[in-house]
Order: sequence, then C-alpha cells, then structure tokens
Amino acid sequence: MQEQTGFLCGAAARGPLGRIMRFSRNEDGAMIIFGIYMLVLMLMIGGLAIDVVRFEHERSRLQGTLDRAVLAAASLNQSRPPKEVVNDYVAKAGLEEYLDEPVVNANTLNARSVTATATAQMPTVFMKLLNIDTLAAGAASTAEERVSNVEISLVLDISNSMIVDNVTGAQRDRLKNLKVAAKEFVDIVMAGANTGLDGAPMVSVSIVPYSGQVNIGPDLWNTFPNAQYGQSYSHCVDFDESDFKTTALPTSTALVGSGNAEHYASTSNPQKPTFYWCPEHGGTADPRVTAFSHDPDKLKAAIEALEAAGSTAIDTGMKWGVTLLDPTLQASVSSLVDDGLVNSAFLGRPLSHEAENKMKVIVLMTDGEHVNTEPRLANGIKTGLSDVWLSGSPGDEVRNWSLKLSNGKYYWKRTGTKDNATADVQVSNTSCSMQSYCTKKNWWNQCIAWGEKEVCTSTATNATAARLSYPDLWHEARVGWVAGVLYAGAGIANKYAAWVTNFQPSEKDQRTKNICDAARAKKITVYSIAFEAEPGGEALLKYCASTSGHYYKVYGEEIRSAFRSIASHITQLRLTQ
Repeated sequence: MQEQTGFLCGAAARGPLGRIMRFSRNEDGAMIIFGIYMLVLMLMIGGLAIDVVRFEHERSRLQGTLDRAVLAAASLNQSRPPKEVVNDYVAKAGLEEYLDEPVVNANTLNARSVTATATAQMPTVFMKLLNIDTLAAGAASTAEERVSNVEISLVLDISNSMIVDNVTGAQRDRLKNLKVAAKEFVDIVMAGANTGLDGAPMVSVSIVPYSGQVNIGPDLWNTFPNAQYGQSYSHCVDFDESDFKTTALPTSTALVGSGNAEHYASTSNPQKPTFYWCPEHGGTADPRVTAFSHDPDKLKAAIEALEAAGSTAIDTGMKWGVTLLDPTLQASVSSLVDDGLVNSAFLGRPLSHEAENKMKVIVLMTDGEHVNTEPRLANGIKTGLSDVWLSGSPGDEVRNWSLKLSNGKYYWKRTGTKDNATADVQVSNTSCSMQSYCTKKNWWNQCIAWGEKEVCTSTATNATAARLSYPDLWHEARVGWVAGVLYAGAGIANKYAAWVTNFQPSEKDQRTKNICDAARAKKITVYSIAFEAEPGGEALLKYCASTSGHYYKVYGEEIRSAFRSIASHITQLRLTQ
C-alpha cells in the first residue's frame, strides 16, 4: 500500500500539477519582469519631462512676448494706441491666437498702465497616456509709466573746496566732474518722461547752488512782497532757527536779506572783497537758483555757469531745496508764470504733500562739512546810506575814502586827519611816458650808451565824492577793512564785533538735521551724494538720505555713476506684475 502511494506522488509531480507547482517555486527570470516594469516607468517619466519642458518653453516665450508688449504699450512716448501696440507685438511673435483682449488700466496725460493676458493650449505627447491631452500655458503682464508731478531739487555744493585744496593749494577737478554728472542727470530725467500725452511738461527741476549762502536771484525774491533788506547785487536770506524745522515758506513771510558783504574775516586787509558770502552774479558766473524749469538746455546752461568760491552751508542749501518742493510756494510759481519765467503747465505746483501721483525728490550733494562759522551782518548796515564817502569812479586808478564823524567833521583816510569840513574830494591822476637815460659814460663824462625807462608823475586834482549806500560800500570794501582801517583810523573801535554775529558749525549741523527731519515727515525722497566729502559732511548726508540705499559715497568720476543711478531710479519704467 505504501509503495502504491509513493508511486502516485511521483506521478503527480511529473504531471501538469507538478509543473505548476515547480513554476510557482522557480525564481529564474524574476528580474527581467521587474526590469520591464522599470523601463516602462522610466519611459513614462521621461515622456512627462519632455512635455513639461515643451510647456515651460512655450510659457516663457508667451510671458516674454507679453512683457515686451506691455512695456512698449505703457510708454508715454508711444504714439500708437496701447491695445494696438500689444496686438502688434504678439502677432509678430506668432502668438496672436492665444491673446486675450488687452486691458488699458490708465491712459491719461500723466500715466499709462496696460495689462495683457494669454493662454496657450499645448497638445501633449506622452501625457496622453495619463489621459492629459493638453496643458494650458498661461501668462499675464502689467506695465505702467507715471511721470506726472515729478518735482526735483538739485542741491549742489559750489564752495571753494570744489576747485582747490584749501590746505595744500592743489587744484581739483571736483566742479568739472560735478558739471558733467549733473548735466547727464538732466538729460536722463528729461528724456521722454518729461512730457505727458499732450506734450505738456511733467517734470520740473530746480537747481540750488550753495556755498556759504544761497542766492535765489531777483525773480524768486520778488515773489515775496514783504521781503526786507534787499539789494541789487545778490539775493540771499538769513533764516531763523525755526525756519529749519519746517518745509514751508509762505510768500507772505517777511524774508530778511543777508546783504552782499565779505564779512567772514575781521582782518583789515585787503580792502577789496575776494569773494562775497552771498555769491554775486557777474560775468559768465551765475550762482543763482534756477527754479521750476522744464527746459534741459536752460538747466544745463545754469550748471555750466556755476563757479566755486566761499564756504559751505549744507543747512541753507537743503532748506531752499525743500522749500522749492513745498506747496506754500504756489503763489511764487504763479507769479513766475505770469512773468513768463515758468511754464504755465506748472501752475498749482509745488503740489500738496498729500497729493496722489506725485514724486518729490531732492538730490543733496556736498564735498565738505560745516567747519567755518557763519557770519551774519547786522540788519542796520544792510541797506540805506552809510557814513562813508568815496571819490572818483570804479575805473579810476586811485580813489579816496572819507568817513563822516558824529561831530559832523570828516576823517580823511588819505591824510589821516579828522577835522575837515568836507569829504575827501581829491584824487591822484597819474601820467607816464618813456624817457631816455644814460647807461654808460666815458672818461670825459660823456654819455656813450643810452636806455629808456617809464617815468610816471602824479597830480592831485579835485573830484566829486559820493556818499555810499551800504550795499555799494560792501561791494567795494570788506567789512573788516571798513571797521579796521576807516573807523579804527578815526578812533572808533570794535565796529566789526558790533556789525557781525557768528553761528557755530555745530549749530549748522543741527539745522541741517532739523530740515532733513522735516523733509522726511513730508515723505520727500532724499538722495545724498558725499563727493570726496569730509567726515562731518558724510555723517550729515547719511542722516538726510531717505534710506541707506539713497546714500552715495563717491570719488572722482564716480559721481557720474551716482547721478545716473539716481536718475534711473526716478524715471524707471517698471513691470508691476
């Protein structure tokens, strides 16, 4: 029985059932099947990747086309309708079938904003295996340009250190480099973006040159009807401490003119001023403010006419830069428009600080710091008649000075006497001629060689002496000379101390910080450029800049890069989506 059972088991193992059992236990060929599965999976993943790459290429092409299209359409220089520009760009790229209707968000005199969207249905190759027949490549882009109501004040240092090292006497190229950079700035901010859709100017630029003071010129001065102590040589203003704590300067303000004197040093010599604390306009040099201009040629000519002299008053320069952006000056702009000096498109400027779609910018530049005191002339000797008399005319070789004393007599500087009944009315006229003279004689004292020399003789003649006004006096003579020679010679001491008050550099630093705080409170954007500046100047300009990114420290021709960068920030056409 057992033998029979064993026979049956062996037969079963050799039959179909046995083969099935052996197959189920056999592991030969298992990796081949796994490999086939992996190969199919890799082909599917590779195919999906190809579809994704094709999709991204198409989407990037579509996005790039829309970006270029809306940038061109949003430019205020673009004369064609925005929708037409977008359609044309997309059509030339062969993508017009995917474009949705462009949307013009704004199309005014001062702004243009354009939005374009598109969706491309891309057929898949491998994703169809997953029942994905197409992929939607969507793109959207918005661009805008807004240039209206851009108000800029360029506050530029024209102190003596811009042309010469005050310690070594070495010449410098700072002013030369500044002129090149500032003119490039004007070209950039005025190019194209200066006009709206009707061609009206949209960008106004004021140039505020400063040394020890700021000469605003007669035109702007005359828009302040209550201004006091004015004179024709120059037009500077003495501000109070409180003036530096506000951006405002109403035209009803009783401005206090600073006078035109050279009163920095109390020394007695020389007589003639070498510069004026309030810089005068004369010859080709023009240090006066250029206000609210849209004309790039006029602005560049004003920059070219700058000449360097005097000290540094960052506080006063910044005060005027801020004031020219403050709406309290709207009446001044209106007067300048009436006089034909400012374009009528700027009526209503400077705009309110709360106005929408406006940009107020100051570019503050210096190469120095506050190291000198600021002298101020007493109001009583700024205008009116002085007690000084002067004979002759400006072209005369010799002019004589007299001083009327309190007893009615006159001090004659020429003779040093002070008991005369009239002012010194004599001048010395000099005449010269060439005369021969003997250069060599023989033994018999006879001249055997001759030469020529100029012989001059002076003859005192009567002339008319005129009583000088204070502006004329300070134009002709330094305050220190008048005090130390005329008055001291007549026995009258301490006049300089009575006439001149000095403000310390630390006071000027604080005034600068105060006016920068006022500008920041009104959200005025301040860029600052420390051009080879001293440490004190660098610190002030860092303080005044709106952010650390608005502060530039430059050397040499790097100033051009700084001005170009600032101009680009102001006029940049940006993608907003």
